[in-house]
Amino acid sequence: MSKKYKGLQLKVKLDKGKILINEGREAKQNVETISLRHGVPEWYMFLKNITTMGVHKADLVNIFEIKKDEKSGFPSYEELDDKDLFAGIQKELTVAFKGEEKPLTEDQKRIAELEAKIDALSGVKTVTPKESVAPESNGKEEAEAPEDEGELQELREEFEKITGRKAHHTSTVKTLRAHIEKAKANQA
Repeated sequence: MSKKYKGLQLKVKLDKGKILINEGREAKQNVETISLRHGVPEWYMFLKNITTMGVHKADLVNIFEIKKDEKSGFPSYEELDDKDLFAGIQKELTVAFKGEEKPLTEDQKRIAELEAKIDALSGVKTVTPKESVAPESNGKEEAEAPEDEGELQELREEFEKITGRKAHHTSTVKTLRAHIEKAKANQA
C-alpha cells in the first residue's frame, strides 16, 4: 500500500446477487452503496469477509480525499479523479473475491490438458433403445425384450391359483416365474 492511499474515503457499490420481486411483479436487484475509509482496520476486515457477507460483486464508485477544514475543524471531502488510484483500489476489491492470480504449475497445466482431452473424447452419450431402462426395474436392470401378453396372462393366472393372490400389475414374466417357483418350493 502506498502512502497516497491513506486518508481516502471510498464509496463502494455492493451487489448481493439476489433479485427481489415485489407484489407488483417488479424486479429489484439487491444493491447497496457503502462508504469506507481506506487503510484502516475496518477496510481490511471488509476485504477479508466480503464473500461471507453474501456480496457477489463490488464496484468502486467514488474516491474522496479527506481534508481538515481549518476554519471549522471538521473534515471536508474532495472527490478525486486519479484513474491509476481508482484502478489500484478496484484491483484490491477484485483480488478480495478471486484471490491473487498465480500462474499454473506444470502439473496443473498437464492436468487441465488431460481433463480437456477426456471431455472431448467422452462427449455426450446417447441412449439407444437397446440401452433404455425398463420403468419397472427402477434403473437397476436393463430392459428385456417385449413380453408375450399371452404368456404373461397365463403366469398371472398360475400365480393366483398357487398363492391365492392377484399378481401386481407391473410384474414381469421373469418376476412372476421367480415368485411361482418360490411358492411351489414353499408348498412342497
